[in-house]
Amino acid sequence: MTSKLPWRGAVALVLLTAPWLLLLSYGIEQLTQQTQFLSPWLNYPGLAEMIEQTVVVGITVMLVATIVVLSSQPLRSSSGWLVQVIALPHLAFAIGLLWLFAPYGWLWRLVPEAWHSSVFDRQQLLSFIIILLAKEIPFLWLMGQRTLAQMPWRRWLLVGQSLGYSRQRSWWLLVMPELLRRMRLPLMIVLVYSLSVVDVALIAAAQTPPPLAVQVLQWQLDAQPASQQFAAYGALTLLLLAVVAALAVFLQERLIRAVVLPHLGNFALRVPWQALVSVIGLAAAFAIAAQSIAVGWFYPELWPTSWSVERWQQELSQLLPLFVQSAGIAAVVASASLIWVVLLLEWRRRHGVFGLSGWLLLPLLVPQLTLLLAWQELFAAFTSGGLPWRYALALIMVQIPFSAAYVYLILAPLEQRFEQRYLTTMQSFGYGFWRSWWLTKRSLLQQPLLLAWVFAALVSMAQYLPIVLFGGGRWLTLTSELVAVSSGANSQLIAIYAVSQWLLALLFLLVLAWPQQAVEGEQQ
Repeated sequence: MTSKLPWRGAVALVLLTAPWLLLLSYGIEQLTQQTQFLSPWLNYPGLAEMIEQTVVVGITVMLVATIVVLSSQPLRSSSGWLVQVIALPHLAFAIGLLWLFAPYGWLWRLVPEAWHSSVFDRQQLLSFIIILLAKEIPFLWLMGQRTLAQMPWRRWLLVGQSLGYSRQRSWWLLVMPELLRRMRLPLMIVLVYSLSVVDVALIAAAQTPPPLAVQVLQWQLDAQPASQQFAAYGALTLLLLAVVAALAVFLQERLIRAVVLPHLGNFALRVPWQALVSVIGLAAAFAIAAQSIAVGWFYPELWPTSWSVERWQQELSQLLPLFVQSAGIAAVVASASLIWVVLLLEWRRRHGVFGLSGWLLLPLLVPQLTLLLAWQELFAAFTSGGLPWRYALALIMVQIPFSAAYVYLILAPLEQRFEQRYLTTMQSFGYGFWRSWWLTKRSLLQQPLLLAWVFAALVSMAQYLPIVLFGGGRWLTLTSELVAVSSGANSQLIAIYAVSQWLLALLFLLVLAWPQQAVEGEQQ
């Protein structure tokens, strides 16, 4: 077996690194062959403001999210609650928040006119930052919980208290430095996402000028050669910003460990973050649900003149195909991602090649738009025939790396702690490896496997850029159509598509309840 390891490891390394090498070669080729467009791009009106806006959003989200995680101690939150909050589609969540807090929104009407302020306004930088924070902080809490589960932090607290420190000071001095070190990857993921998100930015961020990622997409959708080249330059700029983002996370960690933690003492900030985020999420859901069936809801009325499902009935013929198509694509992508990660984890354990699977996380650390533009060049010849199945296959293939990365984040820590003796015992009875895996490991890790599948499906369902760049106009989803209708003035239509996206997410979440229902049925 050991003699086969080198060539197998080499093959795996080539397969895992090929997309990134192709990306690098594509970027270098674009820069070296089309340098005549570089000067016009550098002088493009508003380019500096776009980059500045992008950096401000990313750094602000990272700093505030870190402060919230530090002050809330993620072990206090419920894992089930965190999964439900993270599962909320970010587009529907953003629309709900805007309807609640933006001027002339629902909560705006409850505030006395003397207190009115346009701090939270539609397509404003601060609104964009608040929406990103409300969605990304629960993800960091969940990652913090899973990180703490792998640390003997209770023993460390006892050691600190035995040395005369209080429990809170022991937390700051002993637990938090290691927690910050292990939270580098989730913080980098959040920062890179904030720098390069497009769909939420189209709804909530300023558009004059827009964030750099939005402008890059607009360049790419323009058929002019100069615009296409501008998109290549912009994509490489986003990649450079992602590298700087990684350095920023390291710098932030060093500053917190050296300057902040030693001086916190017994400080404990008791902010009910969980309750606050829960209330906001529920209010956003209720707001868009009410808006979807409201008739004649004019400012400053707190309630509409009447309720009606007539618009739902009118849109049902268009919503149902989108709903089924979105669910089908997400299910296929999630299943393929789960199988890919499980095979890789088992292959890694069997052959002892533990470093290669880290490549699965690269799609979360590289701006999505940068990767997709590179892959679009690679898939251009494949989809040139115009056949719908080719677009569908390309669409699924480019979504798998992003969903698989989240599957790996969920499964890898649990797989490392799994007792392989169960598999060995089953194999000693004459069962093959995969038969033993199905009877033991699959059964014992059923809930994490389902959670990973649901997360992969939710990630796929929320994808916007792959639909725009690889759907070819033939494959549409609730997400792509929600972005399309959100540019209009019909708030009820926007709410209907947002609620439909939310219902699809809830449908996937129901998968997590199946094992528990099966166990209760057996007990009865």
